[in-house]
Amino acid sequence: MKAFSLTELLISIAILIILTSIATPIFFKYKNNAVIARIQGDLVACAGELMAEYANNGTTKKTCKVYKSNDNCTLIVDKLNDKIKIENSYCDFNIDSKVVRCEIHTNYGDINGYIDCYYKE
Repeated sequence: MKAFSLTELLISIAILIILTSIATPIFFKYKNNAVIARIQGDLVACAGELMAEYANNGTTKKTCKVYKSNDNCTLIVDKLNDKIKIENSYCDFNIDSKVVRCEIHTNYGDINGYIDCYYKE
């Protein structure tokens, strides 16, 4: 029965450590991007609900909750421009001891604008 030498084991462990050190930051980057995409999706859904409620019964304000956060974000309808805005111009969400900030940009050239979320430094 043949066994591995100490050198072979050390080389194998070194290769695993190198691969792990390369893969870990990439994994966390994808995880963070997925969290931001989920938050944006939740806010887009909430904005859609507000638009429907505004069209049906004139509701102009809606409080939204997002994935993995206990914080709220209040969306309002700007009656003058018929656009959705965030009540305080931005929302901060505490997620996994980090802060994600979201803003709605309506001057992008698109009628509906877009929601921008990012990790606040």
